Amino acid sequence: MSARLGISPVRLGYLALGALAVATLGVFAFSDTLRLPVLPDGYDKELHVAAFCACGFILMLGARRSAMVITMLMLSAVAIGVEWAQPILTATREASSADAAASILGVLLGAGGALAVNNAVRSAPTKARAR
Repeated sequence: MSARLGISPVRLGYLALGALAVATLGVFAFSDTLRLPVLPDGYDKELHVAAFCACGFILMLGARRSAMVITMLMLSAVAIGVEWAQPILTATREASSADAAASILGVLLGAGGALAVNNAVRSAPTKARAR
């Protein structure tokens, strides 16, 4: 099936893992019933950076540069959309432009990591890739 779509099975696995990561972000972002621990000031931003960095890295691993740009824009839109929707869809969450900025920073860091790995794999000698 993946051959018909032009997507390798490995890339399809990365996309599925990335979709699971984004869905997990959605559960944590919009759940009022989860009893999450209260984080000290500042750690919330680090959590945003780490979560979106992981999602960005997974989704962009093995992707072409044009697909990476589209993915970065989409994940940035998700980061802004989540912050915009939280006060509307939940009773205990509020919007924060700093959280959105931290999430977008995470997207950029994830993209940088994926780009570095992609370039390293593409520039590896053919014999090393065949092993």
